[in-house]
Order: sequence, then C-alpha cells, then structure tokens
Amino acid sequence: MEEKDCYIFKSKFASYINSFLKEKKQKGLSDTKVLKGFMLEFDKFFQEYSITDLNITEDIILQWRNTRISESKRTLYYKYTAWVNFCRYLCSIGIECYIPRTPREGSQNDYIPYIYTSQEIELIFKAVDKLRIDGNKNTTTMFFMPAICRLLYSTGMRISEALSLKNEDLVFDKRLIYINRAKNGQQRLAVMNDSLFLILKEYKEFRNFIPVHDINSPDKYFFTTQLGEKCSAGSVRVWFHKALYYADIPKQTYVNRPRIHDLRHTAAVHSLQKLISLGADIHSEIPLISMFLGHKNIKSTAHYIRLTTQMFPDLIKIQSKTAFVFPDMKFINTNDL
Repeated sequence: MEEKDCYIFKSKFASYINSFLKEKKQKGLSDTKVLKGFMLEFDKFFQEYSITDLNITEDIILQWRNTRISESKRTLYYKYTAWVNFCRYLCSIGIECYIPRTPREGSQNDYIPYIYTSQEIELIFKAVDKLRIDGNKNTTTMFFMPAICRLLYSTGMRISEALSLKNEDLVFDKRLIYINRAKNGQQRLAVMNDSLFLILKEYKEFRNFIPVHDINSPDKYFFTTQLGEKCSAGSVRVWFHKALYYADIPKQTYVNRPRIHDLRHTAAVHSLQKLISLGADIHSEIPLISMFLGHKNIKSTAHYIRLTTQMFPDLIKIQSKTAFVFPDMKFINTNDL
C-alpha cells in the first residue's frame, strides 16, 4: 500500500516548486520527503505573507528567517540549503532571485549518538524476542522486531531503508540484500551473516503463513503488518523503546536518549573496533566503512572514527602515533539536498 502524496502547493510559486522537485527527482534524489516538507513550509510562508512577486529578495529570506526563531542550527542549515537550491533553480529559468548564504553554524552534525555496548546489544535482542501483545492486533509490527533489530545492527541500514525492502531485494540463496531505496539514491549491497540469514529466513517463513494474497510476491514489502501493509517507522520506534525499557537501558543518558537509529551508529563503531583490533590500517578501511553505511563521501564517516577512538582509547596503541590525527571537519560544505 503506497503512501499518498500529501504535499499540495497553493501559492504563486506552486508550479515552480513542483517543477523544481521533479527536476531534483530526475537528478537522482530518490527520497524527496524532507525537501518536500521544506518546500511546503516555504509555500505556506508565501501564502501567509501574501508574497506573489516571483523575484525572491534578501528581505523575503530575512522575513522567513524571523518566523523560525525556535529551530535548531542544524535544521536551519538544511532549510537554507533548500532556499539556495530553489533560488538557483528560479534563476536558471530566467527568474532573478537573491541567493542566500548557508550559515556556517549547523553545517556539521553535532548530535552525539548513543553507542550501545556489546552487552547492551545482547540485552536488546533478548528483550525484543520476549515482546508480547495484549489481545489480537492485526496491525502490530511487534512480530518482526527480532528480525529488524538484528538486520539494522548487522548491516548498518537506516530504519527507512529496512522498511522499504521488497521481497525481491533479499536473495537468500546468495545471502545478499539489495538496498535500492537508500537515502542518497545510491544502490548498495548488504550481506547476511549466518545468524542474520537464519533469523530473516525464519521471519519470512512465519510471515508467509499470514492469509494475505501474494504476500510473498517480489514487489511486496518484506516487513509487513498482519494485513500485509507496509509498516511505519513510528510504530517500530515505539516497540523498540519498550525493548529498551525491558532491557533496563536508560531512556536518558548524560548526552542523548538512546534511539533505534543508534543501532546504525553502533554497527559502524563496532565494525571499526573489530577491524582495528585485527590490525587493519584505519585509513585504508575508511572507504569500506563508508560503502557499508551508504555515505556519499568519507566526510560523514569521519564522525564514526572519532566515536571509536573516544570509546575505545586502548585501540590507539595498536595503530601508529599519527593514525588517529584527523582534520577538523567543521564548516565543510555538504552536498546539496
């Protein structure tokens, strides 16, 4: 069951916004939800302030900025990037516009993820295996939680990528997973290790007993509710937080609250930890980890290297004295939305 497009633009810029989004999608931006959300906000701003002049000026950008006083620096950075792209698009079709500068603050993600220990990962797996529901609920996502949690930790997938997997994307005889609907629009492969292969195969066999027509068809979603429908990430997060509670993992740490997305961060850090402990040179392994996570470039991967050296300082002794000298990644321009 495909999600309906609820992004309807009504301002004077509506047709230009739709054309802009279409061009972005044609250029390979597969997941336009975030950008659509930003453009919907801009569209409502145009309507609320009766902006009908297609020539976007600096004053208009400043007027919009004054309406976003409570937003984080990171969010503002992404929205300014959307403004830059949209204004450049208008200029490219002959509509003269002011091109704002993206703020330096917020260009680097300073969010500190929660990295689960190996013991905590085991506790999470045990907790999701014991999850139960009260009564008959045919829309619950609980029954695939043991499989999806292990998948996220074993492959470093994003939750959105895991829930977008179709049956045809998992090739069990080759133990391969094709991630075709990745965040950056780039296909990548993930490999099923022995334990992941068994748990995914067991889940699939159980799921196929659900009395839904064509539930095992290649074009159907791999993870489904008992009605055969695609699951929401929000529902998975709710069950994951229950598992954290049962595993006695704190809801709030001294930094940030543990999340299901942190399984991805943990997968990266634990992978680096293992590679370094086996004697691998960290610089030569950066591209490998970058491909594993589906990053467009290794700049995003550098964050995990710092986390690894902070959490496992003893590993520094294994490498040479200069192996962990990394340049400051602050204020490096990221790719356009």
